[in-house]
Amino acid sequence: MINGGKNGASTIDIAKAILTGKNKGKDNTLRTYKKTMRADKTSRDDYEAELFELVDSLYNTPSIGMWVPFNEAWGQFDSTRISDWLRKYDKTRTVDSVSGWWDQGTGNMQSHHIYFRKLSMPKIINDRAFLLSEYGGYSLFTKEHVWNNKIFGYKVFETREQFEKAYIELIEEQLTPLIEKGCCGAVYTQLTDIESEINGFFTYDRKVLKVNEKRIKKVNELVFRK
Repeated sequence: MINGGKNGASTIDIAKAILTGKNKGKDNTLRTYKKTMRADKTSRDDYEAELFELVDSLYNTPSIGMWVPFNEAWGQFDSTRISDWLRKYDKTRTVDSVSGWWDQGTGNMQSHHIYFRKLSMPKIINDRAFLLSEYGGYSLFTKEHVWNNKIFGYKVFETREQFEKAYIELIEEQLTPLIEKGCCGAVYTQLTDIESEINGFFTYDRKVLKVNEKRIKKVNELVFRK
């Protein structure tokens, strides 16, 4: 779901939630509404009405396997109630209640985004599946195949060899060991460059594949064999 409002979680709050798996307070209080710019009831009502319309419009789209009502605490409010509603309204799909950070202990999984530290499992999962819903973000600037000359990525490399080597090590040394510890899924950031984000395997114009296809296929198959 497209999120309005703003991110109401502090850096310290986010770090604590990610490292411990503990919830960061309740997201259904007036104080929280104000922090995420949801104090206006009309804003909250519009969000819920449009979420309902979204689910009804896309219910038979086979490429949608999961609903994500909130991402990284942006405009987040009443996520337990909204996630419970989603799970009852569409029983054919799972729900990642609050992707990334501000977990409230609801939904089908605990979902983390990890970029600036080593991949790891949370200490507390609360009897749900653990999903690494964003990780990676490795970037390589490819001259003449970018949207503009701005560079955005979580870790930038200067050569194709460095970029490819780092990705392979990420899968072999960090992601694969988590599977045996209970990690149920992982979403790499990302398949293609998009505008200023140059952390894709393909360039923005889709004309250049930044990695060796056979090598990447081989290392990705490690994940599926676990």
